[in-house]
Amino acid sequence: MTCLQFDAAGAATELPVTSAVPLATRRFQLVPVAPEHHRALFALATAHEHQYRWRFRGAVPPFEVFERTLHHHALAQFVIAPCRRPEAVAGHVLAYDASLQDGTCYLGAVLAPGATGALEGVILFIRFLFAHWPFRKLYLRSPVFAVGDYVSAIRNGILHVEGRLRDHIFYGGRTWDELTLALYREHADEWLASHHLHPVSPEAHDPDLEPAS
Repeated sequence: MTCLQFDAAGAATELPVTSAVPLATRRFQLVPVAPEHHRALFALATAHEHQYRWRFRGAVPPFEVFERTLHHHALAQFVIAPCRRPEAVAGHVLAYDASLQDGTCYLGAVLAPGATGALEGVILFIRFLFAHWPFRKLYLRSPVFAVGDYVSAIRNGILHVEGRLRDHIFYGGRTWDELTLALYREHADEWLASHHLHPVSPEAHDPDLEPAS
């Protein structure tokens, strides 16, 4: 797709127009958070697999409080849903505490237990954030005991350890350091290009290519 740009003399130059950023692959799609997702997101946030490091860190607020705080400080958030079961919640991605002045934003992601392949949704979300806002880098917070999820990306120079809060988190009867990791735009471009997700529009899914439910 192209458009025409005219200079002061009236001469036209043809410029390419970037297409919309895909919000779906053949298996998963990003769906804006809606009230019908709230119960599933509440269950995900309070599940014992994630409770120690996601949002409430052990606390179980009343559901009404969870709903009221769901969008606090959020710039954008989506449910990761299987394309064949759009009502199901395979994960939750969130961009929060954004500073457009500084070009930074925090990224949060949690995946449902057994949601094989749902990491595709996180990759789509990172692409979405870098496409829509001029962020220089995205930050992730992680307790040091959970940093194993990111070791490969750190060793490959994709993620950078930019901060350490000593003895900042209490869990399991002791204190732990909390790390701040950064994903820079210039490093993300190469990393994202290496993930061949075959993005498609949600209405273009071929049922023969979908995973079995």
